[in-house]
Amino acid sequence: MPDQYDPMAERRMQLFTGRENEMADTLKQIRLDVVATTTMPNEPELSDFFNPELPEPLKKVSIKFYDIAQWMLETLPASAQRAQGLWDLLRAKDCAVRAMKGSLEAEGKCMRNGCTEESPHVHASTT
Repeated sequence: MPDQYDPMAERRMQLFTGRENEMADTLKQIRLDVVATTTMPNEPELSDFFNPELPEPLKKVSIKFYDIAQWMLETLPASAQRAQGLWDLLRAKDCAVRAMKGSLEAEGKCMRNGCTEESPHVHASTT
C-alpha cells in the first residue's frame, strides 16, 4: 500500500509526543482504519481472524493468524489473489483452532474460559 501524507495522522503524533503507548495505540487504529477502507467486498474481515470469546489456549493459536491477516491487508495491494489468500488463511486458522481444541479435549482439559476442572464435567446453565 503506497504511503500517503495524512495531516491528521501527523497532528495525532504531535499530540502524543512523550506518550508512546497512547501513540502506538492511535497509530494501530489508524492502520486498521486504512485497512478497513482498502478491503475488497469479497474478502474476509480482519475481525474474522480473532474471537475474543475463545478459551485462552485457542486465542493463542488464533492470534497468530490475525497477525498474518493484518500484515497481508496492510502490505499487499487489494486484488483477487489477496482475497483468495485471506480466505485460505481463514480456513487454515479454523483448522488449527479445531486441531488445538481436539488435542486439549483428548488431554481431558475443559474448553470453557476460566475452568480448571478436569473433563468430563458439566457446567451449570447460565440461562
